[in-house]
Amino acid sequence: MEMTASLRTQSDVDMPHEQERPLRSLFGEILLAYLCWAVGFIIFVHWLLLTCLSRRYRKRCDFGTLLQFILPLLALAIFAGGGAWCRSSSNGVPNYRTCPGGETMSNECLFNVQSTKYQAIYTMHYIGLACMVIQFILDGVQIWGWVMQIRQIDDDNHSSNTVYSQKRSCFMILWSPYTVTAAYPITILFITFWVTLTWAVFYKDWSTDIGGSLTSLAWRVIVAGLGALSGGLLFLHHGRIGRCSTRA
Repeated sequence: MEMTASLRTQSDVDMPHEQERPLRSLFGEILLAYLCWAVGFIIFVHWLLLTCLSRRYRKRCDFGTLLQFILPLLALAIFAGGGAWCRSSSNGVPNYRTCPGGETMSNECLFNVQSTKYQAIYTMHYIGLACMVIQFILDGVQIWGWVMQIRQIDDDNHSSNTVYSQKRSCFMILWSPYTVTAAYPITILFITFWVTLTWAVFYKDWSTDIGGSLTSLAWRVIVAGLGALSGGLLFLHHGRIGRCSTRA
C-alpha cells in the first residue's frame, strides 16, 4: 500500500512536467512556422515546414501542403516573367508604348495605347502578385491552427466550439470543412478575380503618377478583397461538396 501511494504521489508530481513538454513543443513549432512565414514571402517555406511536421506526427505527407508550396512558385514565375517581358523588347522594338499623358501607366494608357499582348501579360503580371499577397495574408491567419491540427490537439473545454479540436484526416481552410488541396487555390483565385476586376474594369481613374488615385485604388482593392473573402467564407461554411472526412 505504501509503495502504491508512493508511486501515485510521484506520478502526480511528474504529470505537470509531462504535460508542459508537448505544450512548449507546440508553441515552439507555431513560432517557427510564423518565422518561416515572415521571412519566406517569396517562396513560402512555411509550407515545407508544415509538410515536415505532418510527416513527423502523422507519418505521412499531405499532398495539399506540397501543392500550396508549388502554387506560389507558379505565381512568382508569372509575376516575374510578366514584369520582365513588359520591360523588354521584341525584335528591337520595346514592348511598352509611351503613354501620351506622360504617366508610367494608367488604366486609359493600358487599354487604349498598349498592344493586346501587352495588356494580357501586364494583367497576368499583377494577377501573379495578387495571388502571392492574398495567400500570404490568408496563410498568416491560419498557420497556428494548421500546426495544432497536425499535432491533433484536442482541448476538451473547446471541443464543441472549434473545428481544430476535431481529429481530421486532412488540412482544413478558414475554419471550414474544406481541404487545402482544391478549395484553397479556388478561394485564392476567386478573391484574385475580384481584385483584378476592380483595378482593370470597375475603377478606371488610377494612374501610377498620381498618388491620390493609387490610394483610392488601394482602398477599393482592399474592399473588393474583403467582399470576395466574405463570399468565399459563406460558400465554404455552407457548401456540401469536397468536405474533409472526419476520423473517429
